[in-house]
Amino acid sequence: MNLTSLSHAQDAAYDLFTEKHNANEVKLNKALDILNLKYGKNTIYFAGAHAAFKDAPIRIAFNHIPEMVVEED
Repeated sequence: MNLTSLSHAQDAAYDLFTEKHNANEVKLNKALDILNLKYGKNTIYFAGAHAAFKDAPIRIAFNHIPEMVVEED
């Protein structure tokens, strides 16, 4: 076997639009969903979303139908 044209992993260009969730992000999002399901919509949310609630009601995207239990508007 002869390997040629090899490059280092740090030289690779990765997809900018691929979401890479680590375990802590997954746990945090799950906790937010559980609290919002138990205590009501928007009981807890990320601070950056605070001003967006009145300006961005939920919409159905072309490739995603929202779960109304979690994302009810």
